[in-house]
Amino acid sequence: MLGTVFQGLGQETISLNELLDGAFEEGDEVQVFHNDTGTYAVFKFSGGEWKTGPFSADRNPLSVGDSFWINTPDHSVDVTLKGSVKRGDFLFQTNGGFQMVCVDFPTEIKLNDGNVEWSGFQNGDEIQIVDETGTYRRYTFSTSSGKWMTGPFEANVTLAAGKSFWLRSASADATIRVKSPLE
Repeated sequence: MLGTVFQGLGQETISLNELLDGAFEEGDEVQVFHNDTGTYAVFKFSGGEWKTGPFSADRNPLSVGDSFWINTPDHSVDVTLKGSVKRGDFLFQTNGGFQMVCVDFPTEIKLNDGNVEWSGFQNGDEIQIVDETGTYRRYTFSTSSGKWMTGPFEANVTLAAGKSFWLRSASADATIRVKSPLE
């Protein structure tokens, strides 16, 4: 699971054709998750570019913070994310239920770092992060500590730049605010 950590030059959005660089092959897929509808938009690599149906992915740009899967069924690809860095803090408001989240900075983020504020989260809210083996690691929120936990212990979790995670929240108005490491 990756996310859009860059935007286009002078724009607030970026197309997959600008964002992704790698040795992609015909039929490779990117599945972009839409938190508002709970559905995926599917883009296929065809003719040397990303497309949705017969149209170039340039017609459907991604916003900074959008999350997606890359599916390369019969080969691996080293992916480079490229673009222009967004200015300002990251702010994400939950809508309750499952959402895919990507902090939109091209730097690593520590879940329990002082630069990350978790407001309105409830005991039992959960983050799921897929690791290198494909296993989901689950962390639950503790209101008493204001931290993400693994069992009774504070989770020591660092997300790589561009790494997305699943968030399950009971509240429709909890917020994540990350202070920009670039300002």
